[in-house]
Amino acid sequence: DEFLKNSPEVFHSQMLSLFNRIYDFGATPPSFGRSVIFPLFKQGNMNEVSNYLLLRCSCQIIHRTLASSPGIVCYRQLPEFQSGFRRGYSAIDNLFVITNIIKLKFMQPGGKLYCFFVRLKKDSLRLCS
Repeated sequence: DEFLKNSPEVFHSQMLSLFNRIYDFGATPPSFGRSVIFPLFKQGNMNEVSNYLLLRCSCQIIHRTLASSPGIVCYRQLPEFQSGFRRGYSAIDNLFVITNIIKLKFMQPGGKLYCFFVRLKKDSLRLCS
């Protein structure tokens, strides 16, 4: 955010032109499939990958701009359970849903419920490229 706030007006107009081209053609340039990733150390052990914030400057600027645009409908296409990727949702929503599913199943005679939880963790820089 600070980068955008302090960038010159020329940069803003070039970005606007780029966004308009993306919007008009409905596609991003092929170079957007590649990024230079800047690992920014947060705190803790410098040998732990999870202690780094991975910055992809051009992609993040575009993503933030598009994600905040009211005309973008991609969030409406995500399934309801993808709360981590939807604005206004959080893990609390999923906890509420799973709690009620458990209650409903155990209210039924002989009701059984099998579930498992997967916790994904960043384990390598190559996952973010």
